[in-house]
Amino acid sequence: MEKHQLEKLMTARSNKTFSAQEKVMEKAKLEALGISEAETENLHDLFVEQHIPYFTEFAVDGIEPDAIIFDTEYYAHKAIWYTKPKGLEDQATIKYQTGGKITLDGQKEILIHVDIYQHQTIQIENNGPLMIWVGSKENAYKQLNDIYEQAGIKKEVQNHLKFCPNIGKLEKEN
Repeated sequence: MEKHQLEKLMTARSNKTFSAQEKVMEKAKLEALGISEAETENLHDLFVEQHIPYFTEFAVDGIEPDAIIFDTEYYAHKAIWYTKPKGLEDQATIKYQTGGKITLDGQKEILIHVDIYQHQTIQIENNGPLMIWVGSKENAYKQLNDIYEQAGIKKEVQNHLKFCPNIGKLEKEN
């Protein structure tokens, strides 16, 4: 999409107003899908809205991730599957297994709550490989919280890591 087309689309989106009924219906729909208020806010972030096609682009053997952590500052996105998709090992290499630990700076340790794979061919915006997390939603959040803690970031004040469930996938499953 050309820059002027994208700017026109973004302007139209920002000028869109929603009626109270539309807002209530959208909130009820997302709550029915198990989407938290924080996740809803993340999904309405402009960067995230522009990158929603990543759910399709990051698919493994046609299976889209259950969620993506969009990194709006460093572009180190992580695709998350709650169960390992078939064919993952043909496309990605496991880097860390659940239950292991990563030692940082020779002293700090992060416990691994999810299996972490590195994709062999998909490169993301920071020119690094796509990192794939496989584990429950709860464990993915634990992993994210441990990253915040080790980085000295209060999760309440960080604003660049956006945990976003795959709404399209949830709607198909329900």
